[in-house]
Amino acid sequence: MPRFLDTHTGQFVWIGDPSNKQYAVLSHLWRSAAEVGLPEQTYDDIRRIQVAAAGARDKKSSVWSTRLAHLGAKPQTLAEQTSAATSILSHPDLSHKIKEICRVVRDAGYKLLWIDACCIDSKSSLELTEAVNATYALFSRAQVCYVYLMDVPDGDDPTIGPESAFWRSKWHQRAWTLQELIAPAHVEFLSNTWTPLGTKIKLASVLEKITGVDEAVLTGRASVDSVSVARRMWWASRRRARRVEDEAYSLMTIFGVHMQPIYGEGCYAFIRLQEEIIRTIPDQSIFAWGPSCHLRSLDTDGHPLENLEVRNGADFEAHEQGLLAKSPRDFAHAGDVVAMTAEDFATRLAGTSLSGSSLPDRLSPPAYVFTPDGVSVDLPCVDISGLAEALHYVRYQGNTHSDGRPGAVDDKRAHTLALLRCHDKDGRLISLPLFRLPEKDQGLVVGTGPVARNVLIPPARARGDPWRTVRLDADVLDAARGYFLDTHSLLIHRHYLPSIHATGTDVTDTLMQRVEALEREVRTLREASRLGGTAIESTGTKAWRSLFMHHIIRRLAVLSSKLP
Repeated sequence: MPRFLDTHTGQFVWIGDPSNKQYAVLSHLWRSAAEVGLPEQTYDDIRRIQVAAAGARDKKSSVWSTRLAHLGAKPQTLAEQTSAATSILSHPDLSHKIKEICRVVRDAGYKLLWIDACCIDSKSSLELTEAVNATYALFSRAQVCYVYLMDVPDGDDPTIGPESAFWRSKWHQRAWTLQELIAPAHVEFLSNTWTPLGTKIKLASVLEKITGVDEAVLTGRASVDSVSVARRMWWASRRRARRVEDEAYSLMTIFGVHMQPIYGEGCYAFIRLQEEIIRTIPDQSIFAWGPSCHLRSLDTDGHPLENLEVRNGADFEAHEQGLLAKSPRDFAHAGDVVAMTAEDFATRLAGTSLSGSSLPDRLSPPAYVFTPDGVSVDLPCVDISGLAEALHYVRYQGNTHSDGRPGAVDDKRAHTLALLRCHDKDGRLISLPLFRLPEKDQGLVVGTGPVARNVLIPPARARGDPWRTVRLDADVLDAARGYFLDTHSLLIHRHYLPSIHATGTDVTDTLMQRVEALEREVRTLREASRLGGTAIESTGTKAWRSLFMHHIIRRLAVLSSKLP
């Protein structure tokens, strides 16, 4: 991916190792063909302009060579004339955006510039994969990142608050711009007339209010890794991408994981991302997504449950849920979730039946086993199956029919609260209510459902919003000590996909689309190996094919098990 634009000529420059070079990068929103003005110019567009300019230069060079020879011009003068003629920055077909950013970067004293739209050959699967996985590092090494805000006018003041156009800019809502905000040390925002609006450091407090990204992270006082997985997902929960897969691919480098992009896999890309994060980062806050309720005690007198998250609750679907989320939007309620170390978690459980000499071994870092049936993991659990009355407050209420009759899985009560190694801002441990549906042969699902208006919370706060996780007060753990808290090996269904519950034809169509996408990747890799003479020979191709077939077989097993 080390292809840059020369800001003096507009020609491409290939840099094998850009880590020891000084360069600038551009962060911007791509203009679509339907929008006013020229669409974003791609690598092929710039190459056509360069070739056209070179052809015109060759015609003129022969004429100039003859004239300069008669005038006795020195060889270096001729070379300078030829060099100047190679510039495409004045070419009428070159976009105004590229001309202006080259001017800004050139005036700042930088010769090299990287722009995602034209410095990546998107037709090359290998180059696209490298770009997706390496963009964060490229931005982090840049001397400066210029953010062009085409919807912010000159003279706008970001410090005045939400009425500022800066606050409302679409740039803050795009998936890919999250890493482009965080990675560079120096970021300078530009208006639609290329006038400076301020830097990331000076506007850090404003940017935290707009994007949710911690000011300490923006200013470099805290690393991204110090933030819980759930909170990082929360940063992305309000952002969107043109392609659903990019909602996952744009987050890979935020978590330090790498995946092969497979455009066409749809929302399964986010499932793969979560699996990679789980394998890489020992942070169970990744499971703490969805709205929460607050269990203050196991006493059935009064109202032991309090609904904590009511905002946007109506957008949360009340159906069976797996361990993994469907998209970053599911983390809209997880902004206050903090990960815990094993030592801190053990301290919180001190005095329970898990305490004692065996506690460190029984709370060792859990190993996750992914199968078509679900995720197998050992978690500390509160067995609430014997608390008949208290159990009424932690239950699953399924969907109802259109005429109001209860659904097939109405009022299924959770029998276990699985404790996660994370807590909220008030120190409450977060747990997952688990139960087994009668129609499922094996595995557990996470209990969710609308909060009962007349039972769970006072009428003044009743909203009927669904909830997924239960936040536990210290009193609940105290009540659990001694006789029903222990570690269990659990098999939890990994995710819920709407296509799983579709008709047989829809399921087949979804599977075939993914198979076709994988087959295209295999063909691209074969072609790249043949043309490039790289080390990706038969062994490597077989490895990729094995990986792709593994995904196909795994998805086929899951989908087939759901067919009627």
